[in-house]
Amino acid sequence: MITVPVSAYYLMNAEIPEIDLAQLQNPDAVGDIILSFIPRDVVYSNLIINLAVTIWGLVIWTFAVRHAREIELRKAFICASIPAVALGMYQMWDILRLL
Repeated sequence: MITVPVSAYYLMNAEIPEIDLAQLQNPDAVGDIILSFIPRDVVYSNLIINLAVTIWGLVIWTFAVRHAREIELRKAFICASIPAVALGMYQMWDILRLL
C-alpha cells in the first residue's frame, strides 16, 4: 500500500531513455537505467518497508505455528524464523544488487 503509489509516482514522471536489446541483456545496464528514474531513497525506503513487513509476517507465522502445532512459543519462533530470515536475506540481496 505504500511502495506501489510511491514507485508509480516516480515511474509516471520518469523520462525513459531508448533501450536496445544489447542493453537489456546486461544486468548492470538495466540497473543503471532503473536507477536513472527511481531515486536511491525510494529503493532504500522500499527495502526498509519490505523488511518491516517480513518481521510482521514472522510474528504472525510464530503464533500460527504455535497454535497449529500446540508447541512452545520459543520453538514456534525458531520454526517460523527460518523462512522469514531466508526471505529477508533474499529481499536485501535483491534490492542491494540493484544499487
